[in-house]
Amino acid sequence: ECKSLKSRFLQGIVAGKVRMASRGVARVLQRRTKLALKWVQISEIDWEDPSGRKRVWEAADRTTKREGCSADAVAVIPLIKRGGGAPLSTVVVAQFRPPVGKICLEFPAGLIDTGESPEEAAVRELREETGLRGTARKASPLLGCDPGLSGATMYNVFVDIDGTAEANRTPVAEPDEGEFIEVMEFEVAKLRENLVRLQQEKGYLVDARLFSTADGLEMLMGTP
Repeated sequence: ECKSLKSRFLQGIVAGKVRMASRGVARVLQRRTKLALKWVQISEIDWEDPSGRKRVWEAADRTTKREGCSADAVAVIPLIKRGGGAPLSTVVVAQFRPPVGKICLEFPAGLIDTGESPEEAAVRELREETGLRGTARKASPLLGCDPGLSGATMYNVFVDIDGTAEANRTPVAEPDEGEFIEVMEFEVAKLRENLVRLQQEKGYLVDARLFSTADGLEMLMGTP
């Protein structure tokens, strides 16, 4: 029965692809800026759907993407190793986010500066927000932040941190002016548990990317 359901599901996907292909390809026709502010701009996008019908989409985009950068920002997935049987841990930052009016729990993150690679930006942002020094292991492919609302893009970057290094024993953050960040360290295996606890006890809002990572870890461990 499971094989039969899987077969029908795959047949439906193939049929869907065929139907979509026969209807043409969606495309953007033009963009019109309606409001431009310091950090954000609001646009209307004229586009054509796969059936050929003309439509209008409203979008909000950053104005801060640096020239020559392939994306707006990076998010850092820190992995702290201390050896001696100590469990693998990670760090999360908490900061007030005015759009939602709450303190949010997030991975360290920030904008990519001119001339930086995603890996370089991730190492810098980690140091500025947490004081930790690390080495970028790998970056994800280019990712959409919220593609139904914005054209903003980003990379996730895994950064390895030697928890026994002198600089990482008593790290000192270097936040930008106006940044008020609390740094929290959790065992990777207990990340989701702690995010839920902080949300319930303190009313914090958890960033979707962070919580999706925590959910994925629990799925891998077989304990969702």
